[in-house]
Amino acid sequence: MKKGYIRQFSVQLPKTDEVVKETYTDQEVRLLLKKPDVKSASFV
Repeated sequence: MKKGYIRQFSVQLPKTDEVVKETYTDQEVRLLLKKPDVKSASFV
């Protein structure tokens, strides 16, 4: 468009509503970050 090969045009993007996803609470984050007890874990 700057060189004049094609004429300038505009593109309109559709507008959407932003949906805020629910995040973890502070308590849930602490539980997820807590190191598991390897001695009593059933997955080991």
